[in-house]
Amino acid sequence: MKIAGLIERFGPDREMFVVREKLTEPGCKRENKKLPCQSVLPDALLVQAIMEPDESKVLDPRLLDEAREWKEKR
Repeated sequence: MKIAGLIERFGPDREMFVVREKLTEPGCKRENKKLPCQSVLPDALLVQAIMEPDESKVLDPRLLDEAREWKEKR
């Protein structure tokens, strides 16, 4: 889908994570349907690691070092 089509469909100010969730909702095989599907954006697991306050809940623990670096920059 082209950018213009995404803007037309979701509006110019919609957050990308909301758009991603809407685009992947029907085909996502996530167990917990309350969590966003992380199948579209390659950096979604890193974002999850950065945003998750409880490191024990990070989906890919290999990303913790990089996530900590990003948290320090915020």
